[in-house]
Amino acid sequence: MAASRYVHTNVNQLLKYLLFFFNFIFWLIGCILIAVGGWGFIEKNRFAFSGPEKHDFTIYDIIFDLTIIMIVVGGVVFTLAFAGCVGALRENICLLKFFSYALGILFVLQVVLAILAFVFSAAVKTKITEMLEMEGIIRYQGNDPDLTNFIDWFQKTFQCCGVGQDGFKDWNNNMYFRCNETNPSHWRCSVPFSCCINPTDIQVNRSVTSSAETLICV
Repeated sequence: MAASRYVHTNVNQLLKYLLFFFNFIFWLIGCILIAVGGWGFIEKNRFAFSGPEKHDFTIYDIIFDLTIIMIVVGGVVFTLAFAGCVGALRENICLLKFFSYALGILFVLQVVLAILAFVFSAAVKTKITEMLEMEGIIRYQGNDPDLTNFIDWFQKTFQCCGVGQDGFKDWNNNMYFRCNETNPSHWRCSVPFSCCINPTDIQVNRSVTSSAETLICV
């Protein structure tokens, strides 16, 4: 009697190929994120160790650098999607367990972070403000266009000028907008376009020696 070629499996074929399809899509997205982030990181060349473009690396370079964030997120998505894709296609229990456990851990971490951010909202707000004041304002218009674009987006979205309690006075900490006689920048004693409701309505009404607190849109 010939042996049957039919192999019985308890895996639902529809579920199997749906899992494979969606994970394959996310795998492609992960590849794209890594590729675009890596290309942008190389193009910016911000972490040269010598020469005129030498830059001191800090933790804020990771937090505010969109290319690094894209690489990290893309790497996580690529790893999880690869495990889910291959695990579903080959019905590999080990890869499927890794996929499900990793998703569970990520979900728990997100819930924990959301709860902590809600409970310690004041402390989180203060810390973020300090980070933006120390790095965002000071390095605005520097060698990181992503940070500059983020600060502009932040001020336009929340309709503010500056990030701290001093408001637009925060821009006095920036080397280009600092209001003193030794600042050679043509942006001296002014604020960025993103501070202004109508950037085309430019009115210069504050001098270097003046104590008036009137905004100037450049």
